[in-house]
Amino acid sequence: MDKISYLKTVEQILNSPDFIKWIKELDLENKIKKKLHSPNSNDPLNIFALYYEVKTGYLLKKTGFKVTYEDEVANKKPDWLIEKNNQKIYLEVKNLNLKKIELDKRDYITKLKDEIEKIKEPYGVNLYFDITQNTNQYFKQTINEIISEFSLWLEKRSENDKKFHFNGINIDITRNHKASKILVDFFSGDKINYDSRRTESALKEKLNKYSEILFKNNFGFIIAIVSDVVNGTIIKDVKNIVYSNPSRKEAGLFDSNTYKDKINGVLWMRTCDDNFNYLPNYNNSKEVNELF
Repeated sequence: MDKISYLKTVEQILNSPDFIKWIKELDLENKIKKKLHSPNSNDPLNIFALYYEVKTGYLLKKTGFKVTYEDEVANKKPDWLIEKNNQKIYLEVKNLNLKKIELDKRDYITKLKDEIEKIKEPYGVNLYFDITQNTNQYFKQTINEIISEFSLWLEKRSENDKKFHFNGINIDITRNHKASKILVDFFSGDKINYDSRRTESALKEKLNKYSEILFKNNFGFIIAIVSDVVNGTIIKDVKNIVYSNPSRKEAGLFDSNTYKDKINGVLWMRTCDDNFNYLPNYNNSKEVNELF
């Protein structure tokens, strides 16, 4: 699959080989063309959302579902109608995008990593870097400034000097590490952290928009959550939202009086994955749950 986390422009996303393949196999060329003529078609976040809508449909089709994009029901168009074993289920895809500042941080660190990769060879093929950075120090130095200082430090450092510090940028190096690579550690120190309340709010937003009309018509309803790999959200975070547990003061979504009869389950996937994990709502249709 494409490394979508590192595709930064609308053009790069739309021209990615997987995206083109999925559209063709799902016979969505005409529908996608219309979408791309909408007023917001140049917004990368909207294009990310479209990318993962299409990817979700493709993955579900691969697992044996008949899939229909934006089938209209009660004057609304959920992302997908999926069908298997005489079960009809409408599915909405929610891509948990990062905020703009988080996207900027990711791009900054990625570019810094790439530049460090270029200068590591003269200093040993097994040079290993672990990069962390404090939130309020992001963007205070250009990448060229950091690389210039880091290059000077590499040239002058003593054998025992393994830590580079520059205005909030900390790079630890270790020679003779087994892995000849550079690690950008997004998840230690100042990790980009997707607040679980944002995930819960996203689920409720979709439920409030679609669940009433779908259950009145006896259709199943599932929400697919696609979580950006950089934000650090794991499946346990989603389970803590949908299922009740002792650490939560209120019932999970699947057990709440407001939502327990309105959703069959949640599909969860990180942007780097090629398959979903299904979290069933045990209060609801057993027949739907058995499809996953």
